[in-house]
Amino acid sequence: MTHFTTRDAAKILDLPEQQIRSCVRAGFLSPIRGAGRRFQFTFQDLLLLKTTKGLLGSRVPLKRIRRMLASLKRQLPDDQHLTSLTIYADGSRVVAWDGAARWQPDSGQFLFNFEVQAVAEQVALPPPPATAPAPAPALTAQQWANLAVELEGSSPEEAQRAYHQALELDPTLSDAHVNLGRLYQEAKKPVQAEAHYRAAIEHAPADPIPHFNLAVLFQESGQAELALAHYGEAIRVGYSPALSYFNMGNLYHSTGNIPAATESYTRAIELNPGYEDAYYNLARTYQGSGDFDRAIPLYREVIGLNPKSADAHYNLGVIYKEQGLFPRAIAEFTSALEADPGLNAARVELDRLISEKGEADRGGR
Repeated sequence: MTHFTTRDAAKILDLPEQQIRSCVRAGFLSPIRGAGRRFQFTFQDLLLLKTTKGLLGSRVPLKRIRRMLASLKRQLPDDQHLTSLTIYADGSRVVAWDGAARWQPDSGQFLFNFEVQAVAEQVALPPPPATAPAPAPALTAQQWANLAVELEGSSPEEAQRAYHQALELDPTLSDAHVNLGRLYQEAKKPVQAEAHYRAAIEHAPADPIPHFNLAVLFQESGQAELALAHYGEAIRVGYSPALSYFNMGNLYHSTGNIPAATESYTRAIELNPGYEDAYYNLARTYQGSGDFDRAIPLYREVIGLNPKSADAHYNLGVIYKEQGLFPRAIAEFTSALEADPGLNAARVELDRLISEKGEADRGGR
């Protein structure tokens, strides 16, 4: 196999030697070391360097290029090299083609183009054989699913298409159904989301995640009974029980079932003693029922977990005002404003109490 030194590569590609070394340090290439520990580059390394040069010339950061190459390497089988792909720009997208399928390895708007013949001519290598190489194997269902996972953060629509490709090859991939359902849910497409969550349950009945996600979906659409049923299934198999109980508490509260709401919030706290929101909602529930004696210590728990909880301080102030404990109420409204100066309700209550206190003091003289 022919190898090239850093100086050879720099001359062939018209790149500064320092920039080539930077590419090696960035992890794009892993050249062997020859005599004197000098880098020895292969022809495939030159192809990657030429691509990198074009991207750098377009002011694409090294970190972005490294992320794209790393993504592509993870998407390919172990025995397939990056240079076996055709990578090209399709409008504003970069598309990879393996001879059978095309996909977007990254959401970056770059042109990746391995110009094999141009490099071969410059290094005086024999041209590639006239017969076309055998096409690279198409992606498997799991590889499409892995690609979709990588695309989720940067390009949800491309991720959806990749998940669909995976499911066309293997409709039993329950994780792909769950993830695709979540993407549809985030895109405000509940019908499609529900269909994929139910498909996930069909293919993996013991998996609690689609039950939990279905519960959230039904809760968002106001279908309380269905949501409660699926939260119950999630709890039954032990998935995120504290959050499930908390969400059930919210559902029961919204439907006026206060005893069930208090029970659910209490179970959430038992499972997660540091659950600030569960303490707060349970305190609000007791406060709404006029049970101040139970609400007060719960608000104190909230403040113990989060001293800057303006709402907890404010609600304590309201309770103390109702009980005629005006100095305590003033202290809590003051703390609420210190935590959140924009909490106008606390400011109104505080000004009113201070004004009333001033009038009472003047009247007592």
